[in-house]
Amino acid sequence: MSSMGMWIVGALPAEDATRLAEEMEGAPLPPGYADELNWWRTSGSEEPFFTSSQSDPSTSVPTPAAHRFAELVAAARLPDHTRDTAVDALGAAAEEERFTVTAREMDPAAALCHGLGPSGTAQLPGRFGEFALRPEAVGDALELAEEVLGATGDQRARVLEKVTEWASGMGDEPDLDAAELLDAPLRILHRAAALGVGAAGVTVEY
Repeated sequence: MSSMGMWIVGALPAEDATRLAEEMEGAPLPPGYADELNWWRTSGSEEPFFTSSQSDPSTSVPTPAAHRFAELVAAARLPDHTRDTAVDALGAAAEEERFTVTAREMDPAAALCHGLGPSGTAQLPGRFGEFALRPEAVGDALELAEEVLGATGDQRARVLEKVTEWASGMGDEPDLDAAELLDAPLRILHRAAALGVGAAGVTVEY
C-alpha cells in the first residue's frame, strides 16, 4: 500500500506558537540519533544516495546511504501528541499564512534537506522541517533561512536538482515543484515577521 508525506508550514498566533515551542523543546530523541546525525554531517552526505537501476538504467534507485538518511529524518520526527497539536494549530491558519505540500512515498521536508545538505539544513529552524518559533525568534530564523532558501544562480540550481533527485528516486513525485519547497517556507516566514506572530512546521505521514 502506498504512503503519503505531508509538510505543513504556517504562521501562528503568539500563544499557539509559544505553547508548541515549549512542547517541541521537550520532545525526546531516540538513542543513537546524535551518532546518525553526525554521520550525515560528516561523511554521510558525501556518499552516493542514488544509483541507476539495473533493470532500467534511465531511472534511479536509492542506495543504503539514502535509506539511512531517511531513517535519520524519521527518527527526528515529533511524538504523536505534539504532532497532533501542531497540525490542529496550523489547520486553523488562514490560507495565505500556510503552505502545505503532499508527496507520494516520501517526506517532502526530507527532499528539501537532501537538497540543502547538512550546512544548509543547519540554517533552518528546528529539525528537518519541524519547528516552532515564538514571535521574537522569527526574525533571526528568517535571516538564516534566507541565506539558503533564497539562493540564486548555480547554487539554487544544485539544490533544486538534488530535491528532484530525492523526489524521483526515493519518492514517486518526478513532477514535484522543487522550487516551491524553497520559496513557500520563506514566504511564510516573511509573512509571520510582517504580522509579528510566530511560525511552525510539521510533517505528517499517512
